[in-house]
Amino acid sequence: MDVKEVILDIGDYVTAKGLEGELGMGFINTHLSAIRTHIKEQQECIDNLLRDHKDIEERQQKHIEEQDAVIKAYKNMTPDEFIDAWNKGAE
Repeated sequence: MDVKEVILDIGDYVTAKGLEGELGMGFINTHLSAIRTHIKEQQECIDNLLRDHKDIEERQQKHIEEQDAVIKAYKNMTPDEFIDAWNKGAE
């Protein structure tokens, strides 16, 4: 259900209950305020998820770059250099 449908449902409810004038407008405004608050909260959640996703992608990219550098360094080593580096890394 989208916001327009909710607003129309509220209008139908007000009409059906005979809430007219200030009472009806107060009812509608209260519900519209609640809808706005809900939309704002949902947007904040979406923004937080997008920010978290971006942070994760950046960390993954950094990790990939670090691993690529290690692989590149090991590719250029002789077997003895590789064993020495491996042993130093284990210490």
